[in-house]
Amino acid sequence: MKVSFSSQSLEDLYIEPIEKLGKSKFSRPLIKHYRNKVRMLIYAERLEDIARFAGMDLEKLNGNKYKDCYSIRVNDQFRLIFKKLKNGEIELLILELSKHYE
Repeated sequence: MKVSFSSQSLEDLYIEPIEKLGKSKFSRPLIKHYRNKVRMLIYAERLEDIARFAGMDLEKLNGNKYKDCYSIRVNDQFRLIFKKLKNGEIELLILELSKHYE
């Protein structure tokens, strides 16, 4: 799938070497998990491929703020929230890396 980012900071978390990120509000292990999850989204051909992995915990989100959005587990505390943009060739817009219970 094609993946884009809603903010430069989310893109930097994926692209930039950890050493170049400087002081981040996210820990190094969390950044590594985030990168692995984004890679899995990129290599998947469709959302159903992601749903097969129990550890990903793909969920369709509810509410006005997250209408038509999905999330996957990054670790025990954080989830990666994204939106499906196209039907034919799937394009995902990564919206945020959020603490799951806050």
